[in-house]
Amino acid sequence: MSIGNTLVRWKVHVDRTRNWIGLFQFMLTLFISFKVLRASHFKAIIFSYWYLTFPAFFFVFMAICVVLGYVDFKLKIRQKENETLSNQNPVTVKMLKDIDEIKQAVKHLTNKK
Repeated sequence: MSIGNTLVRWKVHVDRTRNWIGLFQFMLTLFISFKVLRASHFKAIIFSYWYLTFPAFFFVFMAICVVLGYVDFKLKIRQKENETLSNQNPVTVKMLKDIDEIKQAVKHLTNKK
């Protein structure tokens, strides 16, 4: 196995780990935000009814994520990203070129008949 393949494999692991670290960071940010709020006058409301407020914050965050995901889906941002990445991948470019050549050959053969 070459060093390039090893680096790519490590990059994939790092990219996947970043997602989990982001989730941990979010939870830590919430924890710190709640600690800061303890020093304010919101303390009585938030921490007296923590069994209602904490899930409410979580559901509001999830709703915001769903809305942003829906907007991302409707604007086809991820699709455009994947198309851009595919056009930069030399293997994909070669496959598309080969497919075009095969199509031209089939077209040429059908026109001869």
